[in-house]
Amino acid sequence: MCLGMPVMIRNNDATELCITKGQEGFVVGWQTSIGPHKQCVLDVLFVELDKPPKPVQIPGLPDNVVPIVKSSKTIQCIFPSDFKETIEREQAWILPNFAMTAHAAQGKTRAQNVVHLNSCLNHMSYYSSLSRSATAAGTVIIQGFHPKIITSGCSGYLRQEFRELEILDDITRLKYEKQLPDGIDGNLRHTVIHKYQLWKGIHHVSAQTDEALKWSTNDPMELVPTINNAQILDKGKNKTKGKNVSNVATSFVTAKGSIPVSLKRKQTDDDTALSSTHKKSKTMCASPIGLIWDSNDYSCAYDSLLVILYNLWKDNNETWSILFESMNENLKLLSHGFLGIDNEAMTFEHVRDHWRTVLHNKNPKQYPTGPVGISVAQLAVELFKTHTAVTSSQLVCTTCEYTQRPLDDRLGYTVCADNTVTGSISTMQWIDKLSHKTSRMCPQCQSAMTYIVSYKEVPPLIILEYPFKNITTSHKLEFKTNSGIKTLKLRGIIYHGQYHFTSRIVSNENQVWYHDGMVVGQSCINEGALNNLCDKKLQNCRQRNLVLALYAQTL
Repeated sequence: MCLGMPVMIRNNDATELCITKGQEGFVVGWQTSIGPHKQCVLDVLFVELDKPPKPVQIPGLPDNVVPIVKSSKTIQCIFPSDFKETIEREQAWILPNFAMTAHAAQGKTRAQNVVHLNSCLNHMSYYSSLSRSATAAGTVIIQGFHPKIITSGCSGYLRQEFRELEILDDITRLKYEKQLPDGIDGNLRHTVIHKYQLWKGIHHVSAQTDEALKWSTNDPMELVPTINNAQILDKGKNKTKGKNVSNVATSFVTAKGSIPVSLKRKQTDDDTALSSTHKKSKTMCASPIGLIWDSNDYSCAYDSLLVILYNLWKDNNETWSILFESMNENLKLLSHGFLGIDNEAMTFEHVRDHWRTVLHNKNPKQYPTGPVGISVAQLAVELFKTHTAVTSSQLVCTTCEYTQRPLDDRLGYTVCADNTVTGSISTMQWIDKLSHKTSRMCPQCQSAMTYIVSYKEVPPLIILEYPFKNITTSHKLEFKTNSGIKTLKLRGIIYHGQYHFTSRIVSNENQVWYHDGMVVGQSCINEGALNNLCDKKLQNCRQRNLVLALYAQTL
């Protein structure tokens, strides 16, 4: 601490005296005393406010000088053994203010604005930093900057956001001009946009839309229906007080050139409850190992898939290692990393980050770094791709039983439910009948033929992607072979909601564990036996919806 040191007040101690959070100032003096251990303790810090909203005059002090008195805060520390220790800390609530982030600088004006753009991750941070300047002459950019951040166009997610705002602007104009049909309304903007698109068509673009944002059949803007199970919570008891507030919402599909992203969100009271609940979960089974979410390079898509895969691999690491190494380079790399975790040669986070770097170097656009998200389904396709055909397909006539010669098919271990998967079925029924009608006519009876896909051998694992589908999640998949029936058990489910992925791991003993690296880090929360969870609870998990499920043989 020294005289003239720039500081920022971090607490609303006295708003009438401009002692408010975010107010800047300079140290002009202090008062100290001797503590119980003969240490010097800061009692009062005198700060001269920098450009306060109004003049401040406290008797006995110079103009705009205010006292910041120390205050105490009690912190409860919980050790890994669940032992709790209470610590009381006293301090003056100020921080050194030699520099601040672009986020903290919003709303401020600088006569001399020194900015470090190399530390900014996107064009919005560039804007926030540079627009703090009162004049161009007073702006100093140190260590250069990356021109591509502000010249390569906005991300697909942001472009989608602007497109939705263009539609909402057109809806507002039409409503003001009394040209909007009565049925186009709703509590959520995506609901309103969806109704607007049903009225105007999904490719309709208003005349006022900027050329760079316009969409077309080649570059469509679509909305995918999803389900939102928002609930009213009692923050004190973390119990549900009411029924679902809303049952229908929608989520976006990003504009062309970008993958659906899962962006950072704030921790909710429900998440805080989960953080404390996991300490109370008692089970006879060993808890799976999770991953700590990376807040700098959003990692939830990788986390949700890898925690399921690693805890599957641990069941029989020798057999799974041989299998993984024979499938592709991605699984070979992860298998070596998993061995390193077991040998305590590296951390789970190191294995994840190394594989993520390999993917990024191969395809920076599809596997970006930084605070952006990716599609977990695309990640699964990449992880389990094969160099040889594992499925075959053939055209069959169900009327006269005419069949054509089977051919190798492109379907791999990741199967996505398309528009041909309809009706209320289970994942077992879906995989058992991988077929759909075609326009090809049978050469014998002229009936429409059916296109049937089947696995050449029972797969060691299958990843099924079926968001927003009326598909029941079977606890197991059964394949008939000449030697009997082979079973793949449900081993994990990945959920998405609030721009964040989480997962459930199902152990070989059918115990279900919940993992969210943003909230509980490497810990997992036991949710009991799989048989005790109905399909509705499998479809939705803590206000997030099922995206994909992983099934595997017991090797």
